[in-house]
Amino acid sequence: MLTLLLIVVVLIANLISNYRVQLIRLATTDELTGLMNRKSFNAEFTRFFETKHGPACLFLLDIDFFKQINDSKGHAAGDHALRFLADHIQE
Repeated sequence: MLTLLLIVVVLIANLISNYRVQLIRLATTDELTGLMNRKSFNAEFTRFFETKHGPACLFLLDIDFFKQINDSKGHAAGDHALRFLADHIQE
């Protein structure tokens, strides 16, 4: 009986741990691109500059005429373009 209870407790703890990881991922990343969302980026950016005092580089990117992609080709095409760009940036 005690063994069964221990197994159930371990399984529940594992489920809670997995759920917590998923919640953190959902709260810190953009669902479409998988990149850090604005809140997560700001926190990481602040943490970096509070703890590091060496050289740093910040890369900002703007997609010219992105609205035209959405307007002329549809939001699915715009989503595809964002995922494509995010994948290549991460590489």
